Amino acid sequence: AKSLGVKLQYNWFVTAYLARILGELFAEKCDFMLGLPLDKRLEGVSTSIAFSKPYLTTGFVTVVASDMQANRLEDLKGKRIGVEMHSIADFRLFGLGYERGLYPNQAALFKALIDREVAAAVMWAPMVGWSLKQQNTVPVMILPESRKEFSFPLAIAVRKDEPELLSAINDVVDELIRSGRRDQILAKYNFPGFLAQKKSSILV
Repeated sequence: AKSLGVKLQYNWFVTAYLARILGELFAEKCDFMLGLPLDKRLEGVSTSIAFSKPYLTTGFVTVVASDMQANRLEDLKGKRIGVEMHSIADFRLFGLGYERGLYPNQAALFKALIDREVAAAVMWAPMVGWSLKQQNTVPVMILPESRKEFSFPLAIAVRKDEPELLSAINDVVDELIRSGRRDQILAKYNFPGFLAQKKSSILV
């Protein structure tokens, strides 16, 4: 917003139903939406939206106790892995044949890992980073791998009939990345995993 020279006003909408949230954009209750995954399937939802360049990649990471002998998810085959129920991570782990322990939210999942109810947890990366920043003595670690099926490039959605706004947003995204400001912000919130893969094009 500062780069665009405009005042930022936040409007919060329930995001459980994609069509409902995009309806808020079409109704001009907001000018753009942050955090939508850049996915070909999503682009087919409407011909009336356009996506910016991705401004970061995030997703789910595997978290284990610090004394766990594991470097990747495959090392945990046969062990109980905690996951938030009905999440993408839940569906993907089920499809891969892992034994899951289901929890209602990320906070309960993190507690289950600390209490050793589960051998590992597949958690939403920003939540893990922030939790570890708040509790830096917790004996857990994030496995270093970033799996494609758990990774999502995030972009900004605008109405397709506003190409000038889209172009301006893309210019800002480019500058935030080029200047290093994006990485500084992510580091401030202890954003894990994906940031380390900057050179491999996972971020942009």
